[in-house]
Amino acid sequence: MFYRSLLSILSIASLVFVSGCIDNSKLTTENLKKAINQDLAKNQIYIAIPGQLLDSGTMVKSFVIFDPDYEKASNKSSVYDNMYLQGLIDYAFVLEKSKLLNLSRGVFKKKVEFVGMVDSKGYSLTYIDDINRTLSPTKYPGILKAMIGNLEVRDFVKTTNPYMEDGLKTIDIEVNVKLANKLDSISEEVVIDSYAYEEISRAVISYKLYLDETERRWKIKSSTSAKIDIVKRFYRSICSQHF
Repeated sequence: MFYRSLLSILSIASLVFVSGCIDNSKLTTENLKKAINQDLAKNQIYIAIPGQLLDSGTMVKSFVIFDPDYEKASNKSSVYDNMYLQGLIDYAFVLEKSKLLNLSRGVFKKKVEFVGMVDSKGYSLTYIDDINRTLSPTKYPGILKAMIGNLEVRDFVKTTNPYMEDGLKTIDIEVNVKLANKLDSISEEVVIDSYAYEEISRAVISYKLYLDETERRWKIKSSTSAKIDIVKRFYRSICSQHF
């Protein structure tokens, strides 16, 4: 009888505990974070990956970086400034050290405007699966991009008191964000050198949340854009350092 009574008490206590845990309607930091993080998870974070397609109209290999020393010595015209190319190669060596790609010397046929196909020396690049599976082109010369994770709340910057808007309990929140679900293959050095930390850490996103009384949980009513463009930040850095 004692054990049966004890079991009943524990069962009731467990139900109370679980019920408390799943009450998403309470105005708590955790409940608000949960709602915001569901939205932030949609923000895929991409970093710059060095590489140019020999055939710019496709995503078919091979991916290459032309050698700036060879370009300069041969005095052939190029779409890239030699110092810009050197910046891409320096970054490629960082990624190679982190085992994200492999560089190998080669000679490639390159189409030069008003000249035609010419031989050009440089490096061919092969990427690990984590990079290959999301690799896509960008508008920046010699730069591709690959996804390394998404976002979640780092902390709350500012919140308002709850107020009624359109008959709904509403609250405004500004948040800082951080990189979440980072691929294991992406080292801290790569995150830093790609400018991912710098871009993400300075982002502030505004949210308007409301309480859905039917589902008893907080939902996003509106938000500002994250405005995080790590690839653009990397490109501007290479330009400023190497032009």
